[in-house]
Order: sequence, then C-alpha cells, then structure tokens
Amino acid sequence: MKSKFLFLMLAGFLVCTSFSEAFGQDETESEISAPQKLNNRRRLNVLQELNLSRNQIQQIRRINQENRSLLQAAQARLRQASRNLDTAIYADTFNESDVQSKMKELQTAQIEIIKLRTFKESAIRRVLETAQLSKFREARQNFEPQRETRIDNRLIRQTNPRNRKFINRARP
Repeated sequence: MKSKFLFLMLAGFLVCTSFSEAFGQDETESEISAPQKLNNRRRLNVLQELNLSRNQIQQIRRINQENRSLLQAAQARLRQASRNLDTAIYADTFNESDVQSKMKELQTAQIEIIKLRTFKESAIRRVLETAQLSKFREARQNFEPQRETRIDNRLIRQTNPRNRKFINRARP
C-alpha cells in the first residue's frame, strides 16, 4: 500500500513538473515571437487600410519574391565586404591601399543594397493608386519613430561595455 502511494506521489510530481516546464517553454516562445507577431499584425492592418485588390496583392508579392534573393545576396556581399575591411584594418602589417580598396568594396555593396531597395519601393509605388499611396505614406510616417527607437536601442546595446565581449567575437 505504501509503495503504491509513493509511486502515485512520484508520478504526480513528475506530471506536475513536466507541465510546468512545458508551460514555461510556451511563454518563452511567445515572448520571442511577440515582436514578430506585432510586426505581422501591423503589416496586415496597413494592407487592409490600403484596400488592395487581388491583382495588386499578387503584383506586390511577385515584386517581393523577385527581389528577396537579390537582396539576400547583396546583404551577404555587404557582410563579406565588412569582414574584409576589418581584416585589412587589423592585419599584422597595415597596408593603406588595401584598406582603401576594401573600403570601396564595402561602399559598392552598400550602394547595391540601396539600389535594390529603391527599385523595389519604386515598383511597389507604381502598383498603388493615388489614394492608396497617400495612406501608405501616412502609415510609414507613423512607423518611422518606432523604427528609429529600435535602431537607437540596438546602438545602445552594442556600445554597452557589458555586451562588448559578445560583439567583438565577430571581429578578427
């Protein structure tokens, strides 16, 4: 009788702890994806406010799909150019001409990303009608202060001395 009671107590304890761990994991996952869910919700709200036709939605999706791979490749080139510049700057022997050429490589990669984004935004703008464009501009103006705050917070985290050891790992 005592062994059955102990067994039931142990089984109950294990069940309770496993549910509490599972519940804790759910909270963590929801916290991680909360900003992404918020951004998706905002995007859906903007799309609903614009009253896009099915044809317009399909055109915008096609534009995004066409540009996604080009933009990802350009961002990879930018990251590589940044690494190359860091390597040239912190090399054992400093070579000014090498640093200058790596800096031009980085600038070229940045310009390529700006061009791709500009062409994408221009293509999307051509899809929108006049009334939709004004609503879109208004939505972007409302979004801009939040974006600047996120960028400022990211810069603060990066310059915080406590985080420096994690940031410098990417540097040679």
